[in-house]
Amino acid sequence: MPWTPTALVSVLAVALWAIPVGVAMSDKEKAELSPVVANAKVTLEQGLATSKKNGKPVSAKFEIENGKSQLSVYTVKDGNRYFEVIVDHNTGEIRRLAF
Repeated sequence: MPWTPTALVSVLAVALWAIPVGVAMSDKEKAELSPVVANAKVTLEQGLATSKKNGKPVSAKFEIENGKSQLSVYTVKDGNRYFEVIVDHNTGEIRRLAF
């Protein structure tokens, strides 16, 4: 039986589903981030709302970067200009805007 494009797509879909993906965060990173998220006074939704001043928010996450905890919100403006807006997760104020 010859391979058809449908069969090939099916095999690739099963292979991609079955291959384990690397862990996004290590247990140590999860342990460091857990209290940050639990104690944050600003929610992801509030961070998204705050970042609207700098474009349309497309995603947000709590993270630890360079040993400091932060709420990063990624925005797009004018359809092709992307920004990372760092929102203080305790006050809700914009701490930094990166291009």
